[in-house]
Formats: sequence, C-alpha cells, structure tokens
Amino acid sequence: MDEVESEIAGAVVEHTGWTPPGGVSASLRIVHDLKLSGDDFDAFVAWMVERFGLDLTGFPIDEYAPDEGRTIWPSFRPFHGPKRYREMTIADAADLARAGAWRACRLAASPGALAWIYPPWSWAGIWNG
Repeated sequence: MDEVESEIAGAVVEHTGWTPPGGVSASLRIVHDLKLSGDDFDAFVAWMVERFGLDLTGFPIDEYAPDEGRTIWPSFRPFHGPKRYREMTIADAADLARAGAWRACRLAASPGALAWIYPPWSWAGIWNG
C-alpha cells in the first residue's frame, strides 16, 4: 500500500475498532469486508473530507453503506428486503482522496459493483427473505 492507502486503512481500523486477522490491504472493501457502516461510515467520510479537502457533491452515500438503523437491526426490516450496497475498497477511497472530488474519481464514472452485506442466505437474509 502507498502512503495515502495506509493512512486511509488506519482511519478505517480506527473507526471500526478492529483489524481483520490477515491485516488490511488496499483490495479490502470498506463496508463489506471491514464492516464500516452507519454512523461510523459517516464519521469516516467526514474525516476524509476534512483530511483531504474533498468535494463530495453528488456522492450517493446511501448506495455505499447502510444507515445506522440497518446496521443495528439488520434482520428487522419489515418494509424492506435485503439490500445490496456498492463496493468501495481502500484503493478506491485513496483514488477519491487523490482526485479531490467525487465527480473526478473513477468510482463516479464506474460505480462499484452491488454486493450483499448480509447475504440473502444468511440469518438476516432468511429472516427478511
């Protein structure tokens, strides 16, 4: 990892409070693998804005991470089915930091793939399925 990726990885670990057993790499997905979501994801985004002076005009934050309600009660969504969120890796976040603006980074032009945080076959997915 380069310097920007390492700094972002450190911030993600600080916001989640844990490090995965294999450590953090640039290819890990911030929400899906490192489980940064809800208010913690919002705080991480705010840190990115402050640290790198980002312009996040047009950033669809709700497509990249669940809100606090979905984080606390993933299996209690009486009016929602399971939801997939766009993937953003440490490397993607570093690209955003280098670009300086959401509209200038590669994810804005080619959004991350949609993936389950709670797969439909998990307990949460079965409960909501």
